Amino acid sequence: MPDSQCEQPQPVRLRPDQPAEHREAAALLAAGIARARSGTGGLVLLRGATGTGRTTVVEAAAEAAAAQGMRVLRSRCSPGWSAEPFAAVLQLLGPVPGSVQPGPTGDERERAALLWRALRAYAGDSPLLLAVDDVHLADGPSHRWLVEAARHVDRLPRPMLLAVTERSQYDIDPPGPGFAHTLSPALVDTHTLAPLTPDSATRLVRAEHPTAPAAWIESCVRAGAGSPLLLRALLDDLGAPAPHPTLPESSAALYPGSYPAAVRWWLDSAGSGTTDVARALAVLEEGWDRTAGDPGEPPAGLLAELTGADPARVAGWLTAMTGLGLLRPGPDGHPRYAHPLLRDAVLTGVPDTRRRALRRAAAEAMLHRGAPTRAVARQLLLSGPVGAPWAPAVLRDAASLALRDGGSDDAVAFLRRSLEEPLPDEHRQRVLTELGSLECAGRESSAGIPGSPRR
Repeated sequence: MPDSQCEQPQPVRLRPDQPAEHREAAALLAAGIARARSGTGGLVLLRGATGTGRTTVVEAAAEAAAAQGMRVLRSRCSPGWSAEPFAAVLQLLGPVPGSVQPGPTGDERERAALLWRALRAYAGDSPLLLAVDDVHLADGPSHRWLVEAARHVDRLPRPMLLAVTERSQYDIDPPGPGFAHTLSPALVDTHTLAPLTPDSATRLVRAEHPTAPAAWIESCVRAGAGSPLLLRALLDDLGAPAPHPTLPESSAALYPGSYPAAVRWWLDSAGSGTTDVARALAVLEEGWDRTAGDPGEPPAGLLAELTGADPARVAGWLTAMTGLGLLRPGPDGHPRYAHPLLRDAVLTGVPDTRRRALRRAAAEAMLHRGAPTRAVARQLLLSGPVGAPWAPAVLRDAASLALRDGGSDDAVAFLRRSLEEPLPDEHRQRVLTELGSLECAGRESSAGIPGSPRR
């Protein structure tokens, strides 16, 4: 039974491996629990991007509330419930006689009223905590019912705290209105979970690998990309002690594969539009890494053209993901994935034929958009044969530019790639002659360097 005077908040105890970024949210929930035990209900809304730890924080709060004598009802929403009316509420309240009506013709208001009466019955003995995770995935009737419950928390015989988590992340496809959209701000205590800072992520990695070198820890932090979900999955894969002297750049080197699975879940949560843009960016970035030089214009417009997305949304997504830590500005100022391992995980499951087709489309779009010749050629290096006259012309021009700037290795790569395209015999012979000269010059140059291996 709550005291008549205001209860002092008792801390919501997080696991030792939980980041400092969760403490403010835990304190907000602890204060809400104390108010409910003192006789005042309310709504606490925890928002955050995928993988920031919303579920972990609200589960810790539910355990704390139960330990303090509150009755706790929980519901974890999922995408599969969207077609089943009141699925989220029924998981919250348990079986309610008469609440399930055959067919879709049952009156929603009647069922909502019945479920409200069931909630009042639960609230008859002690303060109540309703913990609803991922409310953005709730079916429509449940979502409306929960909003009304938040609006009328003061109409129950005992105080109720409604603790709700909601995904809040910038996606290519604009989201619908949030849970608190129609509620007065006075009714809601809202907190948005922040991504991990580099210092917080470093502490989490060092707690499991105290003797690891600083460079290895910094690579883990970058691959974790500011996300507790991704960092925890990576550490699970690496094990203790970590078997890799350097962090792998391929997801295939990780076992049991928690990290690529977490990245896939992150993409699924973001939707198909975001997934298409994220994977197109990963493909472009692989091309940027092939040779040195100007990669051309900022990628937002090109990504929008390749995926059919709104250019403004793509530009906003690049900015938002840089803020979260999944992307970082590269040496050329263009956004790149925080670590090659993250980029590889984004592309996990994408067939090579799809990657090649995307690179061919990117090269042709870049050519039409006036991108630098070598930037276009870099995409062609991994695209496979295009079969169009412009492709070998671009590659030969890129080779000439590379030679002018002293990049003989790049020139060799461009010329070799041009031989994969259909060429007239005369042009093919010319490319072979030029390529042979460059390779011969490269061998002679290497032979003249003391200590260099002879071929």
